[in-house]
Order: sequence, then structure tokens, then C-alpha cells
Amino acid sequence: MTKQEYMEKLAAALEERVPEMKDEVLEDYEAHFNMAMAEGKSEEQICEDLGDIDDFVSEFASMEGNKANTGKTFNFNYSFEGKTFEDIVGDFSKGLKEAGDAISKGMTEVVESLKTAYKSDEVQNAIKNGKTFVNQEMNMFKDKFEVDPVSEEDIDPEDVSTTSVNTSSIKKIIVDAVIADVTVEKSEDDKVHIEYENNGSLDQQLKYRYYFKEENDTIYTGVKKTLTKAGLFSNAFNPNITLKIEIPEEMDSVTVISASGETQVSGVKVKNMKLQAASGDMNLEDVECESLMTSTVSGDIKLDNVVAENLAVSTTSGDVVFDGKSKKTAIKTVSGDIDIETDETFEGSIGTVNGDIDIDADCNFESSISTTNGDVNIKLNNNSDGYSLSFQTVNGDVSVDYDGESHTFSKNGKYDYGEKGTVIYAKTVSGDIELCD
Repeated sequence: MTKQEYMEKLAAALEERVPEMKDEVLEDYEAHFNMAMAEGKSEEQICEDLGDIDDFVSEFASMEGNKANTGKTFNFNYSFEGKTFEDIVGDFSKGLKEAGDAISKGMTEVVESLKTAYKSDEVQNAIKNGKTFVNQEMNMFKDKFEVDPVSEEDIDPEDVSTTSVNTSSIKKIIVDAVIADVTVEKSEDDKVHIEYENNGSLDQQLKYRYYFKEENDTIYTGVKKTLTKAGLFSNAFNPNITLKIEIPEEMDSVTVISASGETQVSGVKVKNMKLQAASGDMNLEDVECESLMTSTVSGDIKLDNVVAENLAVSTTSGDVVFDGKSKKTAIKTVSGDIDIETDETFEGSIGTVNGDIDIDADCNFESSISTTNGDVNIKLNNNSDGYSLSFQTVNGDVSVDYDGESHTFSKNGKYDYGEKGTVIYAKTVSGDIELCD
């Protein structure tokens, strides 16, 4: 799509939904096109970066509508003149009763409307699609990793089990935790130690079993759901199952896959680590990797004193906190805040749809930073090495307070200072952008 085609389509959509804001938005987009083209981008690239016009206009119209509905006042026109105390009490009692009747009637209408809406084809299809989506998310992890099937002899019938393995030939560990909480720690010797414990009811102990399998250079371990017939309440609550895994330094690969469980990793050094869960928090502390990937659909991710050459962090619903070092960084969340603290130069992308982004950097970095509904706050302490800030906001302010100079900008633009040691591309739809030292 060319610039002219994009701007014409945008103008038409704005004219239909928010005509009063049309000129201002078009002016902002014109400035963005000019800035991006000056940086060498093609019109097609810029159109792609700006995204879908209908989505933007719908969201923008919704925000403007919400603004228009704020600041309402309540007019109180009751006259006390010529009224006795009993008259006033009677009038107010009557008014309260009428208000209560109106609220009751309104709630009844809302409930009936919800009942009707729930029975509609659109809602039923949405529920069906939602269930399908959840099932797909819960199963997607097992599709991503090929784990050899476990035979009956690999399953331990005990509810508490410990396995120790010499690691001279072991390079990889794959853990299928299912619903277990997993802890990964440093081993005090050159062995892999695995401790399994199921503190659930008898039915739950029969339903979930520990397994271990060693094949070539890989250990497969975790929890398996058995075909044992369980009691009525075996599915009512998840049992308290724990897997504690101790590993020596510098293993090639550690993979932990979980449907529902917490993951804790501390004090380990691994070349490559992958942690994936459908539901559950992840906490990593004092971890060093060449490549680290953490992903959860629903849960917070916290990385404390984590060092990784390549870092990829993602969660659909949850906050991300990263305190450490990474040369190449990608951090994404759909609904949640992102908090980053680092003192080593990095490059990458940081983004959330609904949340704030806070970066505290004692170094230079180059990053694209974006949020749809939230603020971007950057604290930059790079020894006055300067910066290059490209910014875009639809409904927010841009302010800079750096090296003794303060500036305020509006909407879209670019500002360079000093040696431009740090390069930032910041974008938000509804929120402020702030850079300070």
C-alpha cells in the first residue's frame, strides 16, 4: 500500500467515526511518514509498521468516547423553601424508593438482556471458540517438543522417589511436569539428582506417577497421568506434586514443559534453557545461559540477576521483571507491565498491549519500545553519551529531562542529543513517553 492510499483510507475511516479529530490525526500521520521516509524506510514498510487502519480508528474512537463521558455533574434542584422537617424526610424517602425501584428495574432488564445475549449464536460461538483456544494453548507445548513415549517400566509406583545419574554422557534434560511445581538448582557434584514427591490423596497418587528414562545423551523425566481408575474427587483439586532437579554446570540443554505449575530456577549455568507453561509463574535467580527462552500463557515472569546472550520472554497475561544482562533481548506481554533494569548494552524489542514499560539502564542500548495502553518511562544513565529518540503517541505527552536540559514534545517526532549513544524508538497509543537521567 502506498502512502496516498493509506492516508485516503485513514481519512475516510476517521471521517466516519471521529470527524472532529480527523485533521489532527492526519497531521500526526503525515509527520510520521515524513520522519520514517527520512530514515530510509519505504512507503510500504511504513504502512505495515502503522498497522491496520480499522483497528486503530476503532480503538481511537473508543478512547475519545470515554473521554467525552468523563466529568459529568449531578444537578440537585430540590427546594427546601416552605418545607417542614417531616416534609423533607418524606420527600427524600419517596425519592430513595423511586431510585431503588428504577435500579431494580434496570438490573432486571440487564439480567434479561444478558440471558438473551448468552443464548445468541454470536456468544455461543465465542464460548466455543474460546474453549477451543484454551485447549490449543494447553496442548501446544507438547506439540513443540518431541518426547519419547514412556513405557510402563519407566513409571515409578512410589509416591516419593529419588534418582541420581552420572552426567559424563548426559547433555540434555527434558522435563514434562504436567501439573507439578518444578525447582531446578545447581548440583553439588557431577550428577543429576531428581526428587519427586506427590502429597495428594490416595486417588491422586494413583492418578499421577513419576517417570524417568535415559536414552543416548538425554534424560526424559517428569509426571505421567496413568489410566488407573480414580475416585470421585480425584479431579476436584490438583495434588501438591513437586519435582526438584539438581544439575551440574554447563549442560547443553534444559527444557521444562508444564501445563499448570510454578517453575523456580536458581544458581545454574546452562548453554540453552527453555521454560514453557500454560499456567504458572516463573522465577529465575542467579542464572547464566547462552540462550534463554521463557514463555507462559497466564503467569508472571521474574528474572533476577540473569545473564543471557540471547533472551526471549513472553506471557499473554502477566507482568515481566528483568534485572540482569542480555545482548539481544525480546520481551513481550499482552496484558501486563514490563520492568527492566540492566547495566550492559543490549539491543532488541520490548512491547505490551495493555501495561506500562519501565526501563532503568546504566548503559547504552538500542530498542523499539511499544505499548498500546500504558506509559513508557526510561531512566538513562549512560554517562551523558546522548541519545536518539524517535517517538509516536496518539493520546499522550512526550517529555525529556536529560543532562540538565528539559524538553516537551507533542505526538510524533525525533530528537537527537549529543553522541546519540542510545537509540530508542518509542510508541504508545494511549500513554505518555518520558526519558530522564
